[in-house]
Amino acid sequence: MKHGLLAIGEVMAEIRTEGDEEFALGFAGDSYNTAVYAAREIRVPGAVAYLTRVGSEPLSAVFVKQAADEGIDVSHVAVDPDRHIGIYSVSTERMANGAFTTGGQSRRRGGCSRPRDGDVMPDADIIYLSGITLAILTSAARRRLVRS
Repeated sequence: MKHGLLAIGEVMAEIRTEGDEEFALGFAGDSYNTAVYAAREIRVPGAVAYLTRVGSEPLSAVFVKQAADEGIDVSHVAVDPDRHIGIYSVSTERMANGAFTTGGQSRRRGGCSRPRDGDVMPDADIIYLSGITLAILTSAARRRLVRS
């Protein structure tokens, strides 16, 4: 199937404070946010797809479900038992623009979009990825991505 937009990147779990003892879970990341907003605007099943690798832990499963619920085609989201979604927390009460910290090192945590030998790039009118996505790839992975 040809997609209108294929977003490639790494998603992170966002833990936000809501009140003194309450937290809310969401998912974010530059490429994922783009996919969400495009899917909400286009509203055509399969028009927007996301390509990434996530872990086999429950948090990754929740992400895949929420992305699908947003109308994003998740058939290109691969599960890798050696990976897990990165987590960051946001507190907007102390600072007007928020504060966040990340858990883990980006390359070990995610690199979820790193193409592997033999990976085939899904067909799309537009392929979206960010400078961050390119920056966390190894040189070899960047070459594979460009070749595909």
